[in-house]
Amino acid sequence: MNLDFSGVWQANLEKSKLLGPTPKTVLARINHSDPELVVEMLITKTDDTEDRLLFRGLTTGEEFPRLLVNLK
Repeated sequence: MNLDFSGVWQANLEKSKLLGPTPKTVLARINHSDPELVVEMLITKTDDTEDRLLFRGLTTGEEFPRLLVNLK
């Protein structure tokens, strides 16, 4: 059975345990096409500023160069 995590996910911040201040929202857009996994995250802080992160990796466990990029 192949799992596909593709879609837009919103974090349930009430049930999350985070280090530091809790943001307003955390959204993740996942594109899962084995063996590649791409996650774009949008973190909206309480002052309405945003951080955007891009994660790319392989589901095979192989090392992948430059796994995390801040898209400010």
